[in-house]
Amino acid sequence: MQTKPFVKQRYVFNLGNLFAISFVLCVCYYILLGGADQPLSITYLLTRAKYLAYPWYLLVIALIPIYIGLLIFGTALLGLYCSGKVRLLVKKATHL
Repeated sequence: MQTKPFVKQRYVFNLGNLFAISFVLCVCYYILLGGADQPLSITYLLTRAKYLAYPWYLLVIALIPIYIGLLIFGTALLGLYCSGKVRLLVKKATHL
């Protein structure tokens, strides 16, 4: 029994993806650099971490780059997912 070789499909990056990623990255930038009253901002995390004991404070400081990376790449993936769904909806609506 012969199996078909795995063929990678190219991902097409269109204008909708560009708009979606730029929108979610702007939202991510707003969340990260928000004031001390927004619970997801870096300022809020640092002000709350000041009241922790010594080793926990260092742990929070050490994990902030990981938090930033997860937030940026997570929102970018969310933008790609949403733009793909919108593209499918538009394609269905135009082929009726």
